[in-house]
Amino acid sequence: SAQPFFPFPRRPSFRTTYARVKLVPASGFNNVSGEIFLEQGHPQAPVFIRGLVVGLEPGNHGFHVHAKGQISNDCLDAGGHFNPFKVSLLAIQSIYFLKTVDDNLEIHGDPNASATPFADGQRHVGDLGNIRTLSRAHATQVFKIDEVVSLQKGQTSTILGKSLVIHQSEDDLGRGGNEDSLKTGTAGKRVACGIIEKIYSKYNHSQSSNQLDIETRWYHNEIRDFRSSENE
Repeated sequence: SAQPFFPFPRRPSFRTTYARVKLVPASGFNNVSGEIFLEQGHPQAPVFIRGLVVGLEPGNHGFHVHAKGQISNDCLDAGGHFNPFKVSLLAIQSIYFLKTVDDNLEIHGDPNASATPFADGQRHVGDLGNIRTLSRAHATQVFKIDEVVSLQKGQTSTILGKSLVIHQSEDDLGRGGNEDSLKTGTAGKRVACGIIEKIYSKYNHSQSSNQLDIETRWYHNEIRDFRSSENE
């Protein structure tokens, strides 16, 4: 079968930022594990998200960035979805005069929507949609490109230091017609999580090409070791 196109298919550039997530399972989901790699070519570029997850049940699973960099208490300490722009129906009310809803009700949505208040279609910054597991016999391949999240320190939408959470059920993208759908996507229990940790960025131009090659090989060795452990 075809091999997944990750973690970093190109030679690292002097401006690229890289991060990694090592997933740990919540209680009752001890078979779930994996690693996710993130890459952003420059501060205005989209973020590439690639990885492998094992142990998930077939079907779609909510895939979100949560607000806190804490993964204890079966991932509950990660808090709610990362929503730094405070996107909510309160922001929309001034345009559409929606007076019959909770002013503080959040707007969880499709990852293709905007995280900026007053935009057409809304989402939390942390709303990354779903990942799909085809079979228990094979690892779940993660591949996403997101233009809202950032790996740049100091930016409002940076997800460095936050938690990445995988849920038991499918994210309905806020289309479920109820309050919980608009808040969480009714994605169910948290089955695994990990902290988004920066690896390195912005190479010094004095670095030799040989050193870059060494560091690139290190990433591929990480993937090789992960696949080996999956087959044990």
